[in-house]
Amino acid sequence: MSFPISINALSIIIFILVLFYLVYKHRKKIEFQKIGSIPIIAIMKTKLGINFINKLAKQKKFFRTLGYIGMIIGFLGMIAMFILISSSFVKLFTVPDAPSTVSPVIPGVRIPGSQIFVPFWYGIISLFIVIVVHEFGHGIIAKVHNLKIKNTGLVLFLILPGAFVEPDEEKLIEAKAKIQHSVYAAGPWFNVLLSLVAALILLFAISPAYDALANNQGITFTEVANNSPAMQVNLPVNLTYNKINEENISSIIDLEITLADKNPGDQMIFYTENNESYSLTLTNHPEDNSSPYIGILNIENVREKESFGKEILFNITDILASLFFWIYVLSLGIGAANLLPVGPLDGGRMLFTFLKSKFKEKTAKTISTNITILTVLFLLAALIIPIVRALI
Repeated sequence: MSFPISINALSIIIFILVLFYLVYKHRKKIEFQKIGSIPIIAIMKTKLGINFINKLAKQKKFFRTLGYIGMIIGFLGMIAMFILISSSFVKLFTVPDAPSTVSPVIPGVRIPGSQIFVPFWYGIISLFIVIVVHEFGHGIIAKVHNLKIKNTGLVLFLILPGAFVEPDEEKLIEAKAKIQHSVYAAGPWFNVLLSLVAALILLFAISPAYDALANNQGITFTEVANNSPAMQVNLPVNLTYNKINEENISSIIDLEITLADKNPGDQMIFYTENNESYSLTLTNHPEDNSSPYIGILNIENVREKESFGKEILFNITDILASLFFWIYVLSLGIGAANLLPVGPLDGGRMLFTFLKSKFKEKTAKTISTNITILTVLFLLAALIIPIVRALI
């Protein structure tokens, strides 16, 4: 019996319906921000987490020092992000085949030209965790500098859930420049720390458990790309491949390691578990001419089935591995994006505060506005042009 809709798609629909129901139920407590007549953002102010922030902020010396370190990291990151966006803009016209260095991310949506696809559930959960840590970073550093936390709250942008922490903005603007820098940089800095924690957990806790439970026997794939080396030699799909060029291959990681030492034009011989061999010549990757290309899609590890208990443990470990991987990726990405020198973002606020300490406010505003416009133009080009090229 086949179903017209997948369980994953059905769960997403149910998730969206539940969100709309909760928004409707609590509509009297929610502020809506509209584009035209359409409510795009829903904001509900609460006091959740304020006691937790106040408790952590009692460790004043530790968090003040952490905040000042974050301030330095923040300025370095802001400069690095501007250079990255600028160089990406230049490469769009000088190296048209180069992959984009920035990609829009919408959980569950494949965006043409994007180098990254985030599965819906992992994306939604990871984004929420990342944003909560980001906002609590702002709140904790604000509190250690004796700035009142007025509200916390939940925010919904279309179907993407998030959170916010609202310090006393008037007192923050009146504070010393280094305190403002410290508070603004705290969100991205806490994202960097979160990504580091996620990476350490992945490397030293989850990965060893995953490898012990996986018992991988090889790789398989369900599709080959058109006009690819795999298609040209009729490389069969849905078979288990466990050796390449006399090297045993038990997982996708082994395949990536083997491929890393190859160049376009090199020969690769794939062996199945039944010792059948298929030889192909690598070509240039369609999205990166310097990388070798096979053209196999939907690659998966092939595992030897274990007892029911071990299978359950493996599935749990697999879910945790994916979740922490996306927390690592999205936390780093969101932290970096917030350091862009663009007006409303943390990087933009840091830039304006710095300029205001060196120039008259009118001059500082003019300079920061021009940098914001330039950065936004570079960013839009880096985001939109690869999408247009992919669609064409």
